[in-house]
Amino acid sequence: MATGYGVVKRISRVNKIHPIVLITKMDGGGMETFCLNLFRAWSFSGIKATLYSSFAGGVRNNEFPNGLERVCWNLRARKSFWKLAKWLNSRPEDPCLVLSQELAAVLLVLKKFRLIRNRIYFRESTDVEHHYGRWFKRLMQWLWPSLDGIIEQSRIGLNETGKICNGLLPKNLIIRNIQPPANENIGFSVQGECPRLACIGSFKSMKGQRFLVEQLLTEDSSDWSLAFWGDGERRGEVETIVAERGLSGRISFCDWTSEVIKAYESCDIVIIPSDYEGLPNVMLEAILRGKRVSVRPTCTGAGELISEIGLGETWPWRKALEIPEKDWIAARNRLAKLCDPKTVSAEILKFMASDYE
Repeated sequence: MATGYGVVKRISRVNKIHPIVLITKMDGGGMETFCLNLFRAWSFSGIKATLYSSFAGGVRNNEFPNGLERVCWNLRARKSFWKLAKWLNSRPEDPCLVLSQELAAVLLVLKKFRLIRNRIYFRESTDVEHHYGRWFKRLMQWLWPSLDGIIEQSRIGLNETGKICNGLLPKNLIIRNIQPPANENIGFSVQGECPRLACIGSFKSMKGQRFLVEQLLTEDSSDWSLAFWGDGERRGEVETIVAERGLSGRISFCDWTSEVIKAYESCDIVIIPSDYEGLPNVMLEAILRGKRVSVRPTCTGAGELISEIGLGETWPWRKALEIPEKDWIAARNRLAKLCDPKTVSAEILKFMASDYE
C-alpha cells in the first residue's frame, strides 16, 4: 500500500497535478460515492483536488474530506457555462475527471471552441440509450473521440463506449469503484433456516423491484423473507403489488437510512434485480461486508466482475446458497484488492498524468 502512495506523491510532485472532479449533483449514488472515496484517498496522500458541483441533498457536509476545495455550481443556472469556462481557464494545467455525461459534453464543446484547454477524462456508465436517447448518443459520437481518456467500470462498458466513438476510442482505463477495505472477520454463513433477503436502492423503474416481486411469486417454498430498503417514485406501486399478491407478511419496506450498515446486517443475501446496471456499489459493499449477492444478468458490469473474482453466475438468489463459503471468502479478498482506495487513486492519477501504459 505504501508503494501506491509513493507513486501518487511522485507523480504529483513531477507533474503538479491538481485533479478537478466535476459532477452535476451529489445525491448519494454510485458515482458520488466513488468521487468522495477518491477524494479521501487523494487527501490522505497529500494530493490537492477540487470538487466542482451542485448539490441535490443526498450527501452531507461531514462526508467531505478535510482540506478539499469545494466550489458549488449549478449546471442549469444562467451563465453558468461561462462561469465554469472562466474558472477552468484560470487553471489550464489541471485535468478534469467528469462524472456526468451531460457535463462531459458541455466541457468538450467548450474545448472545441478553445474556451478551455484542460485535459478531460470521463468516468461513467454508458447506458446512453436508456438514459438519454438517440440524439444524445449522436452528440456523444461527435464529441467522445475528443476526450483525453475514458475510465470505465468493465470491459463490457469499454466496448460500448468504443462503439459510440465509432472506433476512435481515446486512451482508456478499466477501474473498479473505490470501496473501503473489507473487515477480515466477516464471514459468509447464512443465518438460520429462513434466508433473509434484502433489496437496497431507490425505487425507480430500472431498479427492478417489481420484477423481483413477480419472481418471488414463482417460489414454491416459503423459507424466505425480503426487506426493501429505500424510497422513491415507484415505492407506492411496489407496495400495492405486494399487498395484492398477499405477500405483506413476508415482504417488508424499510425507509432509507444513512447508516446503511443496518441494511446489510439485517440480511443474508442482497438481491440486485435491476433491468440494467453498470457496477453497483451495493454489490461491492455487500460482498465486502460478508453478504452473498444475487445479481441479475442484465447488470452487465456486475456480472463481469462476479465472474472475474471467481463466483460465477448467482441469479436467481438460491444459486448463491450453493457456492461454498471458502469461494466467497476468496472472492471477497480479491474484490478488496481490486477496489482498494489507495491503489485505485494512484492508478487514476497516473492515468491522468499520461504516464499510464
